[in-house]
Amino acid sequence: MDTPIDTQRPTQIVLLWVTLFALAISTFIGFVQTQLTPGLFEKTGQVRGWDFQQFYIAANLSGDELYDIEKFQSMQARLLPMDDKNIPFLPLYPPMTAIAFKPLASLSYLEALGVWWAICIASYIFGCWILATHLESQHLKTIVLAMAGFFPFFVSLRAGQLVPVLLLVVALGLHFRNGLVLSLLALKPQFAVGMLLYWSFRREWRLCIGMLIGIAIQASVIAAWFGPGIFESYLKVLPLYVKHSTMFVFPDGWVHSMSGLLGREIHWPLIVLVATVCALGSKKEWRIEAAHGVLFMLFFTPHLLLYDLLFLLIPIVFLVSNEKVSLALVVASSAVAFPLWAFWNMSLIPVLLMGIILGYEWNEPATRWIQNGFFRWRFSTNESLRRS
Repeated sequence: MDTPIDTQRPTQIVLLWVTLFALAISTFIGFVQTQLTPGLFEKTGQVRGWDFQQFYIAANLSGDELYDIEKFQSMQARLLPMDDKNIPFLPLYPPMTAIAFKPLASLSYLEALGVWWAICIASYIFGCWILATHLESQHLKTIVLAMAGFFPFFVSLRAGQLVPVLLLVVALGLHFRNGLVLSLLALKPQFAVGMLLYWSFRREWRLCIGMLIGIAIQASVIAAWFGPGIFESYLKVLPLYVKHSTMFVFPDGWVHSMSGLLGREIHWPLIVLVATVCALGSKKEWRIEAAHGVLFMLFFTPHLLLYDLLFLLIPIVFLVSNEKVSLALVVASSAVAFPLWAFWNMSLIPVLLMGIILGYEWNEPATRWIQNGFFRWRFSTNESLRRS
């Protein structure tokens, strides 16, 4: 096993700590600055907690209204302002989401958002704690600093998204190898499908059966709450969710799916390639398997936005804790470095996901050679700069 990077290059690891600390402080300050205005609106003119609006609207609708686009947008106009910066929403989320947010429907929008933010922050802290239990002491400080300033978390919090809660779901599900817990990913169906497919490729039938039972339980709750007709209504709007990335114009640096970056014509053959490699690969230590499961889930989905990259924390921790990937390379290639990717108005993250999966499923020595080459190049470059 390689010597841990923390003891291998003390000066460099301290520099990494300082950099991560500076990123954490600057990211936190940036988030606070967007929330300094009083009332319903951010400084940008958008309603605070943009995506939370659709959960709040769904919680205030009956089953007959939930997937009627006209009634959904009529409820939005009744509860919240709509203008050129606050566009009409579509009913894209599954019925279980509406049920989950029902307890917040009796609150005003800002009160409900405040409660939801508290839930998201608590979920993120608890999820990070679960993940940190897999770390050796020499990696703990570095990863905790990365967690403190992880850019997608602050974006998710600002948007009022589900992802911090789902991060906790996946962390717990993988930690305890529990498919029932992982089935809660069905709140964002594309992630549940990707996760279920991966474990079926890896022949982890206990996890697959647990996920299917959990999804069946959710379906029973939905049918009891709204009536069985809700599924037909949901299936009618489901194609809108698949086309979501092409229906809306997202800011530069927001779209991170292979489908969004390269097109479906390239994405689907790559999925087949990666799935074949995963199915044929030998069994690995559990943390490596879990890391690859999350990476495949992100690689699979046709709709992956910036806040969804919060899931990258899981493979970062599991790969680093197993010392299969060097610490600096994992941190540098993650969403921690998102501001650097944004300079090019693109993302290399999906390419890195595919490279890690293929490298360690298909040809581990090749990936190790690439890593060693990266550090040899970096060392020689630093030596040349010092001499000059």
